[in-house]
Amino acid sequence: GVVIGNFVPPAFVVKEGFGEIQIPILKETPFFHELTLSGAGRVAHYNGATGTVWAYNGGVDWAPIEDIRFRANYSRAVRAPNLSELFFPAVANFAPGFVDPCSPNQLAGNPNRPANCLAAVGGNAALLAAIPNVTQSLPVISGSNPNLNAERSRSYTLGAVIQPRFVPGLVLSADYYDIKVSNVIVSLGAQAIANNCVDQGSLNNVFCGLFQRYLGPTPGPLGEVQGQIRANTLIQAGVNFAARKRRGLDINLAYRTDLSSKVKLNTNLIFTHNFQISNFENPAVPAFENRVLSELGDPADEFRWDVDLTVNKFTFGYKMRYIGPMFTSNYENFNALPTACPQLTPCTAAQLPPLNLDIIEIQKLPAVFYHDIRLELNLADDKFQIYTGVDNLFDKRAPFGLSGTGSIANGDRGGGTAAIYDAFGRKVYIGFRARF
Repeated sequence: GVVIGNFVPPAFVVKEGFGEIQIPILKETPFFHELTLSGAGRVAHYNGATGTVWAYNGGVDWAPIEDIRFRANYSRAVRAPNLSELFFPAVANFAPGFVDPCSPNQLAGNPNRPANCLAAVGGNAALLAAIPNVTQSLPVISGSNPNLNAERSRSYTLGAVIQPRFVPGLVLSADYYDIKVSNVIVSLGAQAIANNCVDQGSLNNVFCGLFQRYLGPTPGPLGEVQGQIRANTLIQAGVNFAARKRRGLDINLAYRTDLSSKVKLNTNLIFTHNFQISNFENPAVPAFENRVLSELGDPADEFRWDVDLTVNKFTFGYKMRYIGPMFTSNYENFNALPTACPQLTPCTAAQLPPLNLDIIEIQKLPAVFYHDIRLELNLADDKFQIYTGVDNLFDKRAPFGLSGTGSIANGDRGGGTAAIYDAFGRKVYIGFRARF
């Protein structure tokens, strides 16, 4: 009986204006081979709740000498909610296993809950006490939220580029980044919406606006008693509240040279080290951290090394990929994480021991290397190419029987995805390419 109606959103109107500027300050002076400032700004007005939003950035490039350049940038960015998030048609649905957080047996679930639940029923303690202690399949509405605001981010980057003149063809770059995204749009289920409404400091929050309580004569249209959540009023839709944090270091080393008139070498190394990958998704405790770093799918370290050696018309290629070790389950199961304390005040590791040390005997997935090789023959002034190669040369499989696809829902351990690993094993290919 769940029927999706026609999706006929209103016109999506955006008006934008933007500008960019680059200011050269110094050039070819002592300690300032180059000094340049840059900036950009964009203002956009969206019809609806998003309204007017700003995005902007500013940066500086400084090259004390020709061989080395430093760069820094700060930016603010936005993502407006899309048509589906704003105007997807309402669909009558059900939330099985729902328990009203204001029922007498649930009032102790949060210190804010008793007072907020009492206020939600108009201060009538008798109505609050009469809410049934039952598990039900609550009639709800699945849909969208036309009151969503834009997601916002701020980011810092700091880096350097080294191109030594005494080693032609060598380029080394390193960049540190720090990114935080706030007001992230997350769709919640009925239970999370109802709980978050009454677990805040007051009822004045985005969650309480997504449903109504029945305060009319008993029984209600669908059998509600006074004080219960009214059937078909709770809207399962996106809400602005979550945050994401990412901090890391990217390093790129490239070298290209002619070893002779007929022999050329081209190599490139890309390395990434992550300092933080964390999600903050508890609106009642905004500082509550879900650490993702080093869990399945998000290793602390990865790199890829490519080498091409060309001799006349032949090119031999080699690629190595490294994936660092990751935990077999959630990081919090094996490590104390003070920033994940449920309290509103800071706590220490001693107050929050690992959640489940014996969940699995082996705590970490091992590091994995993949090796690929290929051979190319270029003919007719590179207009015709024959190539062959082997990917995953040593037939490296995902560790501990992981499928290489899917996530914990498909039987893989941990909270992330095993698709980071090769799913096929050794693969041999041959082909040709022609350009006319």
